[in-house]
Amino acid sequence: RGLFLYEPDEFVNIRVLLDNDRMTSQFSSNKCKLVKFIARTDNDPEIKAIYVQLQVLDPERLTDVPQGKGVKRHHVSRYRWFVIDIDTLRPNKAKTNATEEEKEHSSLAARAVSLHLQNLAWPEPVFCDSGNGWHLVWKIDLSNTQEHYRMLESCLLALAAKFDNEHAEIDCSLAEPEQIIKLWGTMVRKGENTPLRPWRRSSVATMPDCVEVV
Repeated sequence: RGLFLYEPDEFVNIRVLLDNDRMTSQFSSNKCKLVKFIARTDNDPEIKAIYVQLQVLDPERLTDVPQGKGVKRHHVSRYRWFVIDIDTLRPNKAKTNATEEEKEHSSLAARAVSLHLQNLAWPEPVFCDSGNGWHLVWKIDLSNTQEHYRMLESCLLALAAKFDNEHAEIDCSLAEPEQIIKLWGTMVRKGENTPLRPWRRSSVATMPDCVEVV
């Protein structure tokens, strides 16, 4: 379901986190080809997570991307999505899955952020479960400039200052146009699969009937 981020015929950069903590990359504008690649990769228990590049890519600039590598800032033409990534705080979060209790605590922070921005006249976001945390996704329409990057970064920093707590924190790096995000609908296998800290499938939890531009 994460491919709703893209228009038909747009290039998409899929990034795959391998068991050795290295990443590989796949480019295509063929959505059927990408879906088959994602399904095949997602079924591999050695794959820790699958990510997607968020913003609009300029196909004419992609010729200099090395095989297996991801895009850089200059490959992005526009910002289409503003995503607030609420990380669930837990011991060694890079290598562990969240407990249900930890996820519930971070869910409260995500919903507080969403309500705060909607009270400031933002539209309803797409609300996603990242597997171990939460994503709030808004549609925007901005060129890839340093000015717009600084504006989005300032927004994330302000929200982090207001809503970060002992259970959750906002990832402010997502203002960077080249950043990637968990591909919703795929498995997340950050650490050992245990009853307390299980592997989970990421998902789009709720989506408004009309995704409005902020």
